[in-house]
Formats: sequence, C-alpha cells, structure tokens
Amino acid sequence: MNLETHRSESPPVSLADVLESRQDDIIHHWVEHLCEGLAPSPRAQSVLENHIGDYLRDLTTVLHRVGQEGVAVVREGSTVAREHGRQRLRLGFDLAVLVREYGVLHECILDLIEQTGTRVTLAEFRTLASFIVHGIADAVDEYTRQREAAQRLNEFQLQALLDQAPVSIYAKDAEGRYLVVNRHVEEVLGRSREEILGRDNFSFFSDEVANMYHSADAHALAGQTSVKEFVVDTPWGPRTYLATTFPLPGGESNPVAIGGIATDITERKETEAARARLLREAEAQRERLDSLFQQSPAFIFVMRGPEHILTLANPLAVRRLGGRELVGKPLREAIPEFVEQGYGELIDNVYRTGKPATANEAPLWLVSPEGGEPKESFFNYVYTPTHGPDGEVDGVFGHVVEVTELVRERRKAEEALALLDTLLTTTPVLLSFLDRDLRHVRVNQMLADELGIPIEHMLGHRLDELHPALASQITPLRLRVLETGQPVLDQELEVPPRGMGTEVRHFLFNHAPVRNQAGEVILVASVALDITERKRAESAAEERFRLLVEGVEDYAIFMLDPKGRVTSWNPGAERIKGWKASEVLGRSLSLFYLPGDVVAGVPEEALQLAASEGQHRAELPLVRKDGSRFWADVLITALRDERGGLRGFAMITRDISPRRQAEETLRATTQRLEAVLETAVDGILTIDESGKIQSINPATVRIFGHPPETLLGQDFLQLLPEPYLSGNIQSGARKLLGNRREVRGRRVDGSLFPLELSVGETRLSQGRFFTCLVRDISARKHAEEAQALFVQVGTLLSQSLDVTTTLKSLASLVVSHLADYCMVALLGEDGQLRLLEMAARDPERQALLRRSMTSSPQLESSLLPRILEGGVPVAQPEPTPEWLDELARDAEHRALLDVLDVKSFLFVPLVARGRELGLISFAWSQPRPECDTTDQVARGVADRAALALDNARLYQEAQDAIRVREDVVAIVSHDLRTPLNAISLSATALLKREDMDKRTLTAVSRIRAAADRATRMIHDLLDFNQARMKGVPVHREPLDFHAHVLRVVKEVRLAHPDRHIAFHASGEGRGEWDGDRLAQVVTNLVGNALQHSPPGSPVRVCTRSEGSSVLFEVHNENKGSAIPPEVLSNLFEPYRRGPEARSGQGSLGLGLFITRQIVLAHGGDIHVRSTPEEGTTFTVRLPRHAM
Repeated sequence: MNLETHRSESPPVSLADVLESRQDDIIHHWVEHLCEGLAPSPRAQSVLENHIGDYLRDLTTVLHRVGQEGVAVVREGSTVAREHGRQRLRLGFDLAVLVREYGVLHECILDLIEQTGTRVTLAEFRTLASFIVHGIADAVDEYTRQREAAQRLNEFQLQALLDQAPVSIYAKDAEGRYLVVNRHVEEVLGRSREEILGRDNFSFFSDEVANMYHSADAHALAGQTSVKEFVVDTPWGPRTYLATTFPLPGGESNPVAIGGIATDITERKETEAARARLLREAEAQRERLDSLFQQSPAFIFVMRGPEHILTLANPLAVRRLGGRELVGKPLREAIPEFVEQGYGELIDNVYRTGKPATANEAPLWLVSPEGGEPKESFFNYVYTPTHGPDGEVDGVFGHVVEVTELVRERRKAEEALALLDTLLTTTPVLLSFLDRDLRHVRVNQMLADELGIPIEHMLGHRLDELHPALASQITPLRLRVLETGQPVLDQELEVPPRGMGTEVRHFLFNHAPVRNQAGEVILVASVALDITERKRAESAAEERFRLLVEGVEDYAIFMLDPKGRVTSWNPGAERIKGWKASEVLGRSLSLFYLPGDVVAGVPEEALQLAASEGQHRAELPLVRKDGSRFWADVLITALRDERGGLRGFAMITRDISPRRQAEETLRATTQRLEAVLETAVDGILTIDESGKIQSINPATVRIFGHPPETLLGQDFLQLLPEPYLSGNIQSGARKLLGNRREVRGRRVDGSLFPLELSVGETRLSQGRFFTCLVRDISARKHAEEAQALFVQVGTLLSQSLDVTTTLKSLASLVVSHLADYCMVALLGEDGQLRLLEMAARDPERQALLRRSMTSSPQLESSLLPRILEGGVPVAQPEPTPEWLDELARDAEHRALLDVLDVKSFLFVPLVARGRELGLISFAWSQPRPECDTTDQVARGVADRAALALDNARLYQEAQDAIRVREDVVAIVSHDLRTPLNAISLSATALLKREDMDKRTLTAVSRIRAAADRATRMIHDLLDFNQARMKGVPVHREPLDFHAHVLRVVKEVRLAHPDRHIAFHASGEGRGEWDGDRLAQVVTNLVGNALQHSPPGSPVRVCTRSEGSSVLFEVHNENKGSAIPPEVLSNLFEPYRRGPEARSGQGSLGLGLFITRQIVLAHGGDIHVRSTPEEGTTFTVRLPRHAM
C-alpha cells in the first residue's frame, strides 16, 4: 500500500504530527479499501467516511498527550466509534465488516509510518493499538445494542402483524413443538399462547390429524413444501383448513425449523361446492339449451358487430343453406343471396336502431340442399338486437322458421277453392255439399236451374223442404254415407217430368263423404249426372248389339240367366257347337263342358268367378253336339242392373283349336330349344339393341360365375372389358356378325380369361336382337401355351446335343416360362445324383444359386434318390419345415432354402427309353394347388428333356461308333488298295498271255473281276465316308450332258452285252458338271436297273432339257411287285440293299446313297417312282450351272 503523495524534506517529529498532516491521505486510502470489497454495495465517499475524520482527530489528540507525557494513554468510551457503529448498522454492514474497517484503518496508519520514516515510540504504538481496539469494542457494542433493539422491535411488530393475519401462522422446532403462533392459532385451539408454545400437535388434535401434521412436518424437515387440507374440530365446530408447511433454514441453509400457514377454507369449500352444484346445473341447463339449439325446428343465427359476423348458426340452418361454412364470416359472405335480396338492410336497421324486426311469410330465393336452381321459399322471422355489458347494441339474434310448405299448401288450398268454385260454376253435373244435418252449404247453378230454385233459397235448407218427391229417393242414401263413412256410387234414379209435355229424366247419383284432417266426416258431396241421352243411346245400342250378335258367325255369343241357363243363341254358336237355338234354350251351361269337368264343377265355378270378379276368361276343351271336342277361348261376363243385381251372364266362345295346335307345336319346339340351351357347352346370350342381356343359358352362368338374376337386364359390356361393343350395340355388333373371334372375358371375381365370341342378328317386331355364342377357351389357350412351350423346348433341345449346353438352355427356358426355380441333377457313372444345372428367374437369386452350386455339386439328400427310384413325379404344394430338413443335404443347403423362401415343389424323374437319367426339380415362390395344369406342362418338359438327354447320349455313342468306323474305313482303304492293285495288275498280265488254257483263263478273269469289285467297294467306302464328313466334292467343267451320258451307257453295254439298254436324248445338253461324278451316277443307276429288272427286259435311259436344268431318267420293269413303300422311304440311306441283292454281287448298299450325295452336290435332286404296272423310274434333275 502506498500512501505517499509528497515527502517533506524534514520529517515530522511524532506520530501525532504525521496523522495530523496526512489525515486526508489516510482517509482517502481507507475509503479505497472499503470500495474494493468491504462495503456491501456501492456508496458515496462521504457516506463511507462518516465519522472517521473525527475519530482520527481524537487519535491525534491522544497521541499528542502521549508525546507530552511520555507514557501510553488509554481512552475508553469513544462516542465517535459508537456513532460509527450505529451508522454502519443502518447501511447494512455486517459486524465482521465493521471490525475489519478498523483493521484497515490500522494498516493504513502503519503504512504511512513506514513511508514517512516516522520514529514511533513504544508508548505511541501502545496508544495506537489500544485506541483502535477500544474503537472496535465501542463500535461493535453500539452495533450489537442497536441491532438487538431493532430485532426486539421487529419481533414485536412481527407478532403484531401475525396477530392481525386472518390465517393461522406458526413455527415449530425439529421436534414439532410450537415456537411461534399468532392469535388465530390461539383462537382455533382455544388456548393461550403460553399454553401452546413448547407443545406439539398431539396435545391439541386427534391422533389422525396429528399424524397428518407430523407427516407434513417430516416433508418440511426434508426440505420440501407440502400443501394439505385438514378438518379440525374448533370451538365453532368442524372447520376445513388448507395448511402449507415449509422448511425454515438455519446454518448452511439446512432446515432447522418448520413454518406453517393454515387458512380456513370452510366457507370457500362450501362456496366451491355450491359453485360446482351451480356449474353442474348450469351445464345441464346449457346442454338442454344446446339440445334445444341443435334440435330446434327454427333457424337460429347470432351475429356480432356492424359487419354482422356470424358467431352461431344451428345445424338446421347450416343444412338448409347446403352445408356451407357460416360461422366466422360476415353475413354478406356467408349468405350473399340474403343480402342481395334486401335483408341485409333489414339487419342493418335492427343493429342501428335497436328495434326488432318481424315478418310472416317473407319470400327468399334460395338453392335447395339438394342443389339446382334457386327456388322461392317463405319464412317467418324475428330479428332482435342483443346488448353488451355497456347496454349498447353489439349484435343481432335471428329466429327464422321456414313456412314454405305451409305457404304452398295454403296456395294450393286457395287454388283448390278457386277450382271448386270454377267446377261448381262450369261443371256439367248437378253438384251440392251438405252438412251433417243434410242442409245445403254449397250448390252449383246447374242444380238450382234443374230444381227451379235460386241458389240463395237452397242454402241452409234440406232437400225434403225443397223437393219432397226427390228427397224420398236420395235422403236415405246420404244418411248411409254419414253413418258408414263409405261412398254410395252409381245410383240411377228416374226423376218425374217437371211439367206437361216433358219426358222422364234419368240421373246417375254418386254420394261421397268429405273428411277433415282428423278423418271425421263433416260434409256429404253429391254429384248427379244427367244420363237421359245415354239411356236413350243404350236402348238403341242394345238393339244394334242384338242385330250384331245375330250376324256374327265366327264367335258363339249367347246369354245366360243367373242360374246358367241359355237364354239366347246366335248363328255363330250354332255353327261352332252344332246345336240349334231350339235345342239349347233353357238348358244348362254344363251341356257344353266335358263330363269330367261337369263332375268337377267347372261350369258352376266359372259362373261364380264371373259373378264375383265381373268377368272370367279361360281356355279349355269343350264338346260339340256330335261329341267331338275342340279347344275354346271362353269369356263369361256378369251382367248387372242399376242396383248391382245380377241379371245374368254373357258368354262368348271362340274355336281356338288351330291356334292350340300351333302353340303345341311351338311349345314342343321351344322345349327342344330350351333343352339345347340347357345342355349346351357354350354360353348363349341374347341382347337387345341397347346392349341389355335378355336371356342366358346355364353355360353362361358357369363360364362367367354370375348368378342369372345379376346378369339379366344388365349391360353386356360388364362381361367384356375390351371395347368390342359400344353403348349402342348395333355398331359394335355389326363388326362381330358372322365372325368368330377371340376376346377377353371378365368373371364375377374380376379375373380375365380368353373367350371365343360370335354374334348373330335376329330381327323381330320388337326390334333387333343379337345372339351371342361364348366359349371359354382357357383350357385350349393353356394347351396352346403348353404346346408352344413344348415347341420351344423341342427347338431349344434340338439345337445342341451337348449335355451341358442342353441343360443350361433347358433351365433358362423353364424359369422364364414355367417356374421360379429349376434344378437338374443327372446320375453319374457311380450311380450318384450330381447337380449339373440350377437357374432362378430373379437375377440375384440366380447368383446365389450359382455360388451354392460351385460349393457342393454332390446331392447327398436321401429324399431325391427315393423320388428317382419311385419313377413317378412328386409334388409338394406346401412344404413343411420337417420336409425341407429331409430335402436339404447339409445346414448350408437348408439355410439356402430358407433364403429362397420356396412355397411349392415338383420333382419329376428323367426317364427315357426305360433308362433313368436323373431328376429335374421345379420350384415356385407362391403356393399352388395340388391339381394344377402347370404340373402336366412340367412333366411334358421333363419328358422332352429326358429324351433330349438320351438323344445326346445316343449321339455321343453314335459319334464314337462313327469314329471307329472311319478308322476301319481308313485302314481298309489304305491297307487293301495296294494288294488289290497288285492282284488286278497280275490278273491283267496273265490274261494277255497266249499260252494259258481256257480253264486257267476263266479263273484269271474271275480273279480280275473280283479285284475290280473289291476296288469299287473301297471307292464306295471312301465316297461314303467323304459324303458323311464334308460332302462329295465336285469339279465342274463344260460338258455335253447327252454325249457324256451316252458314252457311259456304252461302257455299261460292254459290261452287259446280254442286256438291251435303250438311250434317247432331246434338247440342249451343254452345261457344267463333274464328268467323273456324273459317270458314277449313270453307272450306279443303270447298274441298279439291270440288277433289279427281269433278265430279258430292256432298260431305257433318257436325257432331255428343261429350261435351266437337264433331266436324266432310268426306267426298268419290276420283277413282280413294285418297290414297297416302306423301302422307298429310306431307299437312299446308306447300307440299304434290295431283297434281290446277293452277297456274291459285291454290293455294300452304298450306291444309291452316294448317287444322291453327288446329285445334291451339283444342286440337283433325285426322285423314284415305282408301280407294278409301269415299273420303276429314277429321275435326276441337275442345274446347268452352279447356283
């Protein structure tokens, strides 16, 4: 600490002088230290200095005395220090800070002594220390005294404050004993404060309440605040208190005591209960109001503000306005048509003036909830202003009732009344309405004119007062209407003439009740129609009818009395039935019925039905006078008089025997047709011009799966998803008429299937109809697909005879067309199954199978050999885990099966020509039914695969045999040619000698001939081998075909001088051929003809030109029969010899084969025709030049 601000040249002589001269510096540095951390908060320097200057002056005075007296002076009771202690208490300084202030002051003085170099005596040091210590003591004493006084004052004030609180406030120690209570606690417990302090709750409460308090106290001591309700018995009875218990911290903030506040909430609980009850009642009332609001038969609107914002609209209003959103929108947006029709101004006026507006049957054009054009509606409304808390209008409440139907009904009633008045005035009948006393309440002018009485004189009077004679006939009928409530209809009455010279009038009266809404009869309506003219016309008509009936001869028309006796008979009846009028009049109707029908009561039943129903019609067999039967259409009509009494019957009979016969024929035809339709395999439908189905047969139901009732009357298009027919069936059907084509059909489950459809047209009086024949060709399509697959399999398998290539191609084809997985295993030479090929439709699964195949091609499963030994296919539609365990060869294979997730297997042994070759497996990722056409296809594929594999085996064996044979040919041709040449040369040399006898010459000639034959055989073998390997080579050169063939024929003639060989040539013979090979063909064919023809028969050779080709024909007669057809089919195959050929003739059966190969090498062809009559002809066609 540096207190040096200036240093005098002559230091002070004493400490008192230093303090006196440097007092300001000491105070300044002392305040700095206070501000650095001792003062509790920033304070002004003057506040911090306080009385420290006076304190230093007192110290200086004491030190001056020490300097004068030379001994330490001790001063007690510093007033300045006490005042300093009081001031620091007021500023909020802690006691420790107050003590530290004096220590800092002491340090500042010591620093000043050190800096100034002042010599301080021991007495001065003692005096300084004593003054500081006594200052501390005085300040601390005053600080403590003032603080305790303040605390006592605070405790008194706190207690007074607590006593004024309307709640119970208390504090307890850790043992639960009361330390502080307020007056309210004393009142609740009924004890004085002295009786309460120091005691716990168990002294004042029941154990239950005390334990509850004890639990709350434990939570408080644990540092937790708890709030609980207690019911306490007080001098005023049970009261409910809400007690809050909280911890009171001590040293280090640990709870050392318990504070609590308990509020009497009895009234509040009662108020809450009452409020809850009121809330429940209010909620119930609100629910009732809401129910009334929701179910109100009126439209209710609540609008707020000058913009009339809709804040409420009941459901009825929303539905009536088409379900639109109303709430939250201004009236002009929510219901614009309401505002546009002038009602917006009405609402504005209610809001502005505060006066309600009402109206009845107010018109409003609205769109109905179902949509469409606006319609005029009518409403009764009341719009009432609503007021806010300030009494001002803040909205409008609307209550609107729709009375559209009432208005319309009222208008209808008014129109009905107007119509009634019109009817009363204009109707051409006598019309009147009478009350229950039969007094006239309404009559029309025509009735008044008929009676000759003015209308006003008739109203209020009964008919017996106006016209007694007429009343006697009409009044009983009207009384019956009043009594029974039923109308009395069609009553004909004769009205006597009104004066001399007038005729009797006839009227038809109808009386009917008029009821109110309750169904009560309130009036009788009487209508009378003048039928005088009609009666006159009926009389005339009856006469005309009689004449007409008598003139009808095709119908039997006659009358019967009520008992069924004949009363009239027309000529038609006589012609049809055979009886004359004199023979049937008065006789019973049963005369015309069959005896069996008479016994069964058919005639009587017919009359009863006619009498009860008015008319009876039947078709039944009747009998003629001669006993013959005929089918008749019988119509019996009951005849009644004006009062409904039965007067008799009119019977009309028509002979319908020809029609019945035609109907029977038609019925039989129809039954045959229905039988055909019922048993037809194909579906047969008829549709009309609009495409509606009119009829179907059972096959249609079976094909499409629809019940008949769901198809009849429906659109035919629902059965065909493809647009073959449009809505108008005519245009679509015209394209299909007379044709059979394949379309797609739709079954009841929505699945599509191939369908063969043909349509025929029928024109009837009702319009055009179309007959559709449908055939489900699913099976055929499946068969075609299977056949196509078989063709692909056959083609694929025929492309290579290599086993590996064949299996790979087969597996790829299977997974692309048939199954999801395919595996082929073949038997090895050791009899074990080895996996040779696996394939999967999914590329990822294919890669997985390839990896598993390379790891273990050996199949060690015990299941697969058993299936192969069984020799029959094995299907596993839904493999079980146990079955898969048996199938798997090891754990890795079993895991692979789980990854592949195969749902169905089919194993088919590969067997061809009775030989077991191996096993082919098919697998699918989806379950399949046990009986599936796919199994048949898979078996077919397996059979073809087995045959292809066996063919590959046979091909391999044939290749091996061919190689062996080629080796033999090579050896024979090479090793035998040299000795044969030697033999032939030697024999030729011997033949040139002249000294041999005839016997020797013959033997040598035979040796040379045999050598020549052996040489030819070797040449044939070489040619055959060359033809088989790479074809016969030809070397073309210009030739005259005719001359060349003739030259070879001459050579053959020399070899066969005993046979006649005819030759004929025609046309151009120049071209390019291999002369040696051509000579070989001529020699083979001519030699073959000589060998297989009778010895004395000629052989004809012919060459001729045909355009760009030449023909060479060799013909010979047959030895008996012609060449058999089975021989002709393979005549040009190698090693084929005719049945006449002998071993001694030196033939290997290769001549014709080599001949054909030479012809083919020239680009030509060779044919043979052989019949017993014409013989055998070989024809060779050769092009002149290379193609």
